[in-house]
Amino acid sequence: METGRALLASLLLLSACPSAAPGPAEPDPEPTATPTPAEGDALLYRAFSEGAPPSIEPLDIELIGDHAWVCGGVEALNVHDLSDPDAPAWVGRTTFAAAHPERPRCVYLDVDGDRVVVTSRRDGIQPQAFVALVDAGEPASPVVLHELATELPLEEAAWLGGRLYVAAHGSGIVVFDVEGDQLVQASVTAGFGNVARLSAVGERIAAGTPGGTLLLLDADLAVLGSLELGAPILAIEALDGGRAAVALGSAGLALVDLEALSELGRVPTHGVAVRLQAMSEGRLLVANWSDLRLYRIDGDQLELLAVDAVFQARERPRVVAAAGRGDLVVAGEWEGLHTLRFQPDTVGAEITPDALWLRLAADGQQQQFELDLRNEGQLELVVSAPDLPGWTIEPAELELPPEQTGRLVVTAPPTLEVVEETLVLESNDPDEPEAPIRLLFGAPTVTVGDPAPDFLYTGVGTGEVHELSAQQGRVVLLSYFGLF
Repeated sequence: METGRALLASLLLLSACPSAAPGPAEPDPEPTATPTPAEGDALLYRAFSEGAPPSIEPLDIELIGDHAWVCGGVEALNVHDLSDPDAPAWVGRTTFAAAHPERPRCVYLDVDGDRVVVTSRRDGIQPQAFVALVDAGEPASPVVLHELATELPLEEAAWLGGRLYVAAHGSGIVVFDVEGDQLVQASVTAGFGNVARLSAVGERIAAGTPGGTLLLLDADLAVLGSLELGAPILAIEALDGGRAAVALGSAGLALVDLEALSELGRVPTHGVAVRLQAMSEGRLLVANWSDLRLYRIDGDQLELLAVDAVFQARERPRVVAAAGRGDLVVAGEWEGLHTLRFQPDTVGAEITPDALWLRLAADGQQQQFELDLRNEGQLELVVSAPDLPGWTIEPAELELPPEQTGRLVVTAPPTLEVVEETLVLESNDPDEPEAPIRLLFGAPTVTVGDPAPDFLYTGVGTGEVHELSAQQGRVVLLSYFGLF
């Protein structure tokens, strides 16, 4: 177990052992404390959840008591024990009859008391979409109470008034009644466009489309109004005061007034905002694909409190889901679950590169590229470039005030070989003093971050025309087949 990641300082009280012979008592030695964490940005790693199977691919997280329930895109529904946040542990898993037998899938979670609802879409690996109700009373051995497979293209679900509402793309919104531990499909209502995201907001439902339309619906699914946000809606989170936060992928994070159906403000997240969760004291947690962010909602403003990038995580997994309560934050990453703690009174510099890896040519010519660095902390950031034979990095030292961006110009030596290098930048960011940037010379395959060519395609049997660029900010699987 990686005890080095457990960052909470513990006080070790040493007492003197009594002597075998009587005599004056020895004084107790002075208490010795382990080193406290550096004063850095306010999100610091605690530990990695041990024992989880590889390639768990967390897609959604809910906290119930001392456990994190995690939807795994390739490993079904997993449960992690968080009773000791410095030593989280994977404790159980359940699969579903409708899922692929070798790659059971779980995409979205929602909670209704001591029960969890799971929805999963149909795709090229999993033959059917399904919705399932799971008893959360025994985390080590979750029990599936009821499961329904369907041909409908299910997406996110939301509880409202004891009923379950599930987005179903162009098919509309599916409503399920809950009779005891049974799910009974009550109705399917269409006419909203391509609905993929749902969230209960008071006594209403907020629905979002990949095209960027936010709809407000009543419990009977009558449309109360709509708002065009101009970017794919990847998550909706209800907030106090009749407002909602909306994750717009690479277009940032929007704050919306649901009463007036107007956008109050928007901030760039310098990543792809994919999941949201409201926390106490007006805080909002954002899973931002390449990092984890915590904002404070101050009136109609979104103020960035803390950022935690992926440098400390194993093999730089992507942050695709997160949840938090109090000062505890859990981040779902490709290999499992990390715990973090929120330190609201600490300040420091925060290094955020605009790219964590770059692909370069291997054509025997010198390769030059630019790397932008942002300081998203509260103190000045000082970045030092390594001295590498044959490399030129200018400037050798970069000083950035808070909320400023600077640029390094890097010239790499020529190569004719497919090779991988790592450019390690050093900085005064206390919790991330090293920022490794992966460089792929002559990589024969497309890497994450490369822009995809745009194209149109027509759905088989539906006649619907889709555009790839409309999916910007979402993870898209393109599967090509040739028929002969």
